[in-house]
Amino acid sequence: MLHMVVHTHTAESCPFRSEENRTAMGIALGQLMTFAKAHGAEMQGSWVNTGAHVVFSLVEAPSAHVVNTLIEASGLAARGTTTVYSVTELAAQMATMGMGSD
Repeated sequence: MLHMVVHTHTAESCPFRSEENRTAMGIALGQLMTFAKAHGAEMQGSWVNTGAHVVFSLVEAPSAHVVNTLIEASGLAARGTTTVYSVTELAAQMATMGMGSD
């Protein structure tokens, strides 16, 4: 299953604000990658909106519970607010609904 992880943080806790924040976020993201492999999950890609202080990561994992476990174990949960959305590719969903290009 695919999961979109949306992580937000404040300007004060932004990794670009201080070396301490940068180090803490770097450790959390590194741990996330390590724990992902150990739990049968795989990071598909990540994107950031620096002005909005939002990071988007697409994770393939057996369940949202696994993704939440990764977020907690990695320390990412302590770096801001993280929400996990189960997602489906739009084209696949449209095909399931009988909507496609004919």
